[in-house]
Amino acid sequence: SASPYISTLLTRHPILLDDLLIGYSLDDFEIETLNKGLEKHLATAEQNDLEQQMNLLREYHNSKLLGVASLDISTKLSAKDTGKSLSAIAEACVKASLKVSIHDIISSHGAPTDYTHDDLPFCVIAYGKLGSRELVFGSDLDLVLVSRGFPDSEKTSGPRKIYVPQFFARIGQRLVHIISTRTPAGRLYEVDMRLRPSGNSGPLVTTLSRMQSYQRKKAWTWEHQALVRARVIAGDLTLTEEFDALRREILTRSRDEKMLKKDIVEMREKLRSAKKTSHSDDFDLKQGHGGIVDIEFMVQYMVLRWAHEFPQLTTHTESLDLLDALTALELLD
Repeated sequence: SASPYISTLLTRHPILLDDLLIGYSLDDFEIETLNKGLEKHLATAEQNDLEQQMNLLREYHNSKLLGVASLDISTKLSAKDTGKSLSAIAEACVKASLKVSIHDIISSHGAPTDYTHDDLPFCVIAYGKLGSRELVFGSDLDLVLVSRGFPDSEKTSGPRKIYVPQFFARIGQRLVHIISTRTPAGRLYEVDMRLRPSGNSGPLVTTLSRMQSYQRKKAWTWEHQALVRARVIAGDLTLTEEFDALRREILTRSRDEKMLKKDIVEMREKLRSAKKTSHSDDFDLKQGHGGIVDIEFMVQYMVLRWAHEFPQLTTHTESLDLLDALTALELLD
C-alpha cells in the first residue's frame, strides 16, 4: 500500500521476495560493494553466454532497486541518499556491462595491437542525473562514449580482423544493447546519447581528440553547462584523466557575464516551453518557475560564471554540493 512501484516489481519478479525478506542495509549501496556483488553474481554465467549475462545483470539490478525503494519508503534514506544509491547501482551496472561488451567484441575480433581487455582506451561519461548522482526511479541514462583515436587503416589483431574505429563502434553498440534491450527480466535503463558531439548526427563513439576540438571550438553554452554534471563512470584511467582535464579547462574559461546569462535564460525558457504538458494552476515542482530545474540552471550558471576565479567549483558535479561550495565561497548567502 505504501508503494505501487514495489508491488509492481514484486508481481513481475516474485524471486525478489527472498531479497525483501532478508532485508537491506545502507552499506549495500556503496559503489565498491555493488561492484564486487555484481562481479560475483555474473561469475555464475557461462563466459560467452550473452543472454544469461544480461539476465543476471537485470536480476541484480532489480534486487538493488527494490532495496533502495524499501529503504526509501521506510524513511531510512534521505532524498540525497536515495539519488546517490540509485546512481551507484546504475554506475555498477554500466561498468559491468562495459566489461561484458569488451570481452564479447575482443573474443570475436581481437584488440588493437598492444592492448588487452584491461587497458583498452575506451570510457563511458555520465551526464545529467547520473553524472550528478541524483537519479530517480525510472530515470534514463545520459551517456557519451569515448575512445582513443586510431588511424582509419589500422586493424585489430584477432582472426576476424576489423578496422579499429569499427571495433570501438561495435563495443559501443554492444554496450547500449546490453543496457537498453528488454528481456524477460526487464530492461536495465533507457539510454540517451544526444549529448555526444554533434548530437544524434555524430558517431556513437567519439574520439577524445574530436571531443576536445568540439568542446573548444564548436560547443554551445548549454553543452558547456552539461559538463558541470559530467563525470567518467567506467573505463580507462588515462582517458578519464584527459577528459577531467578538458572539463576543467572548459569550465574555468573566463566568460562574458551578460552573454552567459542571456544564453542560459534563453535555453531555460526553450526547455520550459518544450516540457510544458500541463495547463493547470498547480505548481510543477520540476519545471515550474522556481522549481528544481531552475535551481539547477542557476547553479550551472554560477559555476560557468565563477569557476575561472574559483577552480575548486569544478571538483563537484552534485547540485547540492555545488550549492554548499558556492555558499562557502560567499557567492551565495
